[in-house]
Amino acid sequence: MTLYLKPRFGALASIALLTTAAQAQQPPSDPTRLNICIDRAAAYHQVSPVLLRAIAWHEGGFKTHWVSKNTNGSRDIGALQINSIHLKELAQYGVHEADLLDGCVSAYVGAWHLKRQIDKYGLTWQAVGAYHSATPEHNAKYANIIIGVLASWGAIDARDPRWQATRTALASQAQSATPTKRRAQGGADGRGVDTSTSPVVLDRTLSSTPTPAEEAND
Repeated sequence: MTLYLKPRFGALASIALLTTAAQAQQPPSDPTRLNICIDRAAAYHQVSPVLLRAIAWHEGGFKTHWVSKNTNGSRDIGALQINSIHLKELAQYGVHEADLLDGCVSAYVGAWHLKRQIDKYGLTWQAVGAYHSATPEHNAKYANIIIGVLASWGAIDARDPRWQATRTALASQAQSATPTKRRAQGGADGRGVDTSTSPVVLDRTLSSTPTPAEEAND
């Protein structure tokens, strides 16, 4: 089954949700199927498949039916934990909350969301952190977590001084972006530190984008 969802507005990136007939015969929670979909979604939206897979692992541990509730009342849905604040926009493409419990749908929407952050922030760890939050403190912490996942897989060499420097820089950004620190450095509104002025660039092995693969048709 192949489903293409085209944007109604030019400013929005295209979302293509692609599942082959062979994949559709597998259980929705099949991790092999999810891995295939992550690779295809990354190729379609031109993001790093390794990076997207690390996000998926951290977000839901490859559990496609995972739904978590946040303290602000929103929900994170599916393997890529798509936040419910996006549901209204996704509905324009015919994607609804129940659809996000399908691993392939979640993978394509997650890749689309990551690509939007990269388009906004550039090939930086700030873009990776923005998958989770634009708030500087949470942004830097999240980026560091994803680096930790990649290191645990051996996808990056955690002993490399460059990665140690990256993690130190992100930890420093997270610390300096806490409300207490912002008030101390920038006044009562807590906006004294803007981590976007010193973004940490993605390593080239993670910022390279794959060539979109030819998708299978029914």
